[in-house]
Amino acid sequence: MGWVFKMAMVLLAVAAQYLCTYRWPPTSSTSSTPRSMRDVDHPVQPDQVRLGASTPDMKCGKPIVSRSNTETDRVEIFVQSSFRGQTEGPEFSWKYEVEIRNRGDAPVQMLTRHWVFVDATGRVEEVKGPGARGRTPVIEPGGKWSYESGTSLKTEVGSMYGSFQFDRMVPGARPHSFSAGISRLALSTGSDPVSPPCAPESSLNQLSMSSVWTTERLIVGVNVEYEPQFSTPGKHQFTYDVQINNVAEHSVRIERHSWQITEHHHRAGSPETARPLPTMAGIGLGGYRKLPAHQLAAGTAVRFRGGVRISTATGTLGGEFIVESTDGRTILLKVG
Repeated sequence: MGWVFKMAMVLLAVAAQYLCTYRWPPTSSTSSTPRSMRDVDHPVQPDQVRLGASTPDMKCGKPIVSRSNTETDRVEIFVQSSFRGQTEGPEFSWKYEVEIRNRGDAPVQMLTRHWVFVDATGRVEEVKGPGARGRTPVIEPGGKWSYESGTSLKTEVGSMYGSFQFDRMVPGARPHSFSAGISRLALSTGSDPVSPPCAPESSLNQLSMSSVWTTERLIVGVNVEYEPQFSTPGKHQFTYDVQINNVAEHSVRIERHSWQITEHHHRAGSPETARPLPTMAGIGLGGYRKLPAHQLAAGTAVRFRGGVRISTATGTLGGEFIVESTDGRTILLKVG
């Protein structure tokens, strides 16, 4: 199918993520952006860190329990899931608790997360984002940090696995980036081991409805969700959920935003065609509430939601934010 996205795109899709494929990394292109607004820093992106790391044993075809314990580069991650009950839909709901221990001799900072949830039919939901619970914690040697969250599936059994991307903070040197994987654990209504399917191989190279990108110690995560209750034939509504974390040592001001949307047209017997729509741009953060320019202090985060409507069932969404740093630089923060 070729390369269906370049630097800054996430999938818009009515169905789950089974429609498009991509390769990493994307091709480079010559930018017309003024030098002062290009990426001043070119860090290794979270997906590159994750894909370059070894993957824990998925234990496909074997019984698994509702907990896992994995250690990578002296960082130990324990995850425990517990069934919360059946919700409307109907769906089945779980809580999962995460504890991260730093067994090394230097501080580590957790920057991004990546989760993959798989139900009993093999349907995959992938989630990426900055930190967890709005934080990018620094964990000192011998220290720990924990949080809890939740997920739901349409089947009463499934599994989850993932990873966190860290920087090891070494005095006098650039941070060392690494990915700590999380072994697969069960999502089950009972306490006995179960054997849910692993994610289909074909789903692992598809463009996700979730994205995370970092520029100059600013991390932006985007998750896209289809809104069937607000959609009609030929008018498909999507909501994007954006979180930006500032893990730099100085504050920044987010001045402007822009979104680039491309519709994917599918016709029987014909190749897929892509039609770019006019760029959506404006002052500040934008979104549903048309939020103005925002001052983001060091160590803090901002989260907001917005929406797009397209005529096709699938498409791609990319964007960028213009950010002014207190040291006088202008940063182009990509959504990728």
